[in-house]
Amino acid sequence: MCTTPGSASCPKCTPRGNWAKTAMVSDMGIANIRQSVLGGSNILTVSRNIESSPHNILHNTLNGPMANAQISPMDPIFFMHHNTIDLLHTIYYHCKVEPANLSDLQQQNDARSFQGCSTSNGETVGPTSSLRMRLVVSGQTIEVANDPLIGSFFKDLPTQYYKLTDTRQLGYSFVVKGLLGDMYTTCGSSSSSTRGIESVREVRHANVTIDHVVEPVVLAENKKVLAFEDAVLAQADSQGLTTDEAYLEVQKMNLLLQENCLPGSVADFTPEFKAEWHITGSSKSFALLQDIKSGANPVRIEHWQDILAQYFHCRGDVKEVA
Repeated sequence: MCTTPGSASCPKCTPRGNWAKTAMVSDMGIANIRQSVLGGSNILTVSRNIESSPHNILHNTLNGPMANAQISPMDPIFFMHHNTIDLLHTIYYHCKVEPANLSDLQQQNDARSFQGCSTSNGETVGPTSSLRMRLVVSGQTIEVANDPLIGSFFKDLPTQYYKLTDTRQLGYSFVVKGLLGDMYTTCGSSSSSTRGIESVREVRHANVTIDHVVEPVVLAENKKVLAFEDAVLAQADSQGLTTDEAYLEVQKMNLLLQENCLPGSVADFTPEFKAEWHITGSSKSFALLQDIKSGANPVRIEHWQDILAQYFHCRGDVKEVA
């Protein structure tokens, strides 16, 4: 791997941004992820939230080929990134769709499970529209399931859009760990009593039983994050805030922790990235931070600086790290 395409140090290598000097971004924190995944009431809103953050902001942050919409798949990390996006949709599906126990017809029409769209050429895509996956081989277009090399990987998959909302229908499942595993288990609940190992409802695919498995939180740093969040939620409850309102305050405090206590800063998409990816407006984290700083949307948790200092040894109200 190298950072300067075309240079002598980069022969036949995949170029990348200078990750050694790239700071972690707040959008990868669990507070922001939770807001993106569980903060919407329908699949369209949640998809847009996840697409903006963490999907787009990570492409922007990693730079290099990952910042280019046309060539980003040249970097193997592209596929790990997009598999993680699948995992976030899996958490949404588990928390917002599975509990509804939708019938087959309801899965086609319930906004939590599926919402259609119109393509750029004016074609309407509905729940029962056929998914098109085609290859051009020797100048001839064929359906991917008929390809002699890779067709066997696709022949048993559903071909209607509404049947693709559960990743297990695609033939794979996740072992969910750490803070994402905790979010899968609690689904945004403030109760820590629900945390632990969980094996969820099974799905049959190609005569094979497929199941997600959640492992308990074991890392000390993850436990500290959960303890911090529990402290904020407890304070929010004493002030009469709802759980959803409390988690927004957790997100605000994490933004200030990132901005003032950790290397780097909460930055917007670059102008070049906005142009390449046809993005208008600012990233949600950057916009929220500006609202916090301006007083338009301040932190509502009383003595929030003391809570940050207790768990992270930094009050978060003034810049302490360059």
